[in-house]
Amino acid sequence: VSPMLLSLGSFQFEVDSAAYDSLKVTASYPWAKVERMGNTPQLQALGKEHRTISISGVVFPTYQNVGIAQIEQLRLLASLMQPQIMLSGTGLYLGKWCIMSIDEDDSYFFENGAPRKQSFSLELERYSDDKKS
Repeated sequence: VSPMLLSLGSFQFEVDSAAYDSLKVTASYPWAKVERMGNTPQLQALGKEHRTISISGVVFPTYQNVGIAQIEQLRLLASLMQPQIMLSGTGLYLGKWCIMSIDEDDSYFFENGAPRKQSFSLELERYSDDKKS
């Protein structure tokens, strides 16, 4: 059994299958600039923090026979159009996340056209159901 790095819904990023080599978290804070006559602009907070995650990595389909279905499994999960629970490899609950996009770049092909290498990237946004916890 391969160590789990992260799970997103039913999909597990694992060391021996869909391992990512980069995970970037971005937090944004919505501020509006209000211009004022004869004075510097005033900033006004418009909401709460919003986070996005970018994940990129590589799948080698022939490595331990993981196959070429890993990225397709992510697409199927995304096509459900439902927020997915994210857990860290240590079991820490990281909230609900929505898959916004998936990019795939296949290269180094076998004679039958199957890729030897599949690079991927995911863009996720944190989902908020506005319930107080």
